[in-house]
Amino acid sequence: MITYAHQREPRFANRYEFGEAGDKIPSHSHPPSMYHDIKVLEGAVLVNGILMLRGDWMVPENDKPHEIIALVPGTVTIHEYLNGEPEEYKPLTLDQLKGVVP
Repeated sequence: MITYAHQREPRFANRYEFGEAGDKIPSHSHPPSMYHDIKVLEGAVLVNGILMLRGDWMVPENDKPHEIIALVPGTVTIHEYLNGEPEEYKPLTLDQLKGVVP
């Protein structure tokens, strides 16, 4: 299971916590308002087959499909939005911006 929670400070971002090895954020792409980077805070992930370890950072090709797979239990990533908080998120509370990845 993967849980997520957005934060507004210091930059708008989404933190993902992967419960098990093999947990995956399915392949997806983004419009420019949702372009993000990926930083590994704990554990390890594969992003479209590229290995990322704790401390690694990258900006995926956001307009192209990308998937993120945890390699170890307890992996944590944070994805900072490159263009700030998307307009559609601004009216929502932080409680409304957290949940479980389906």
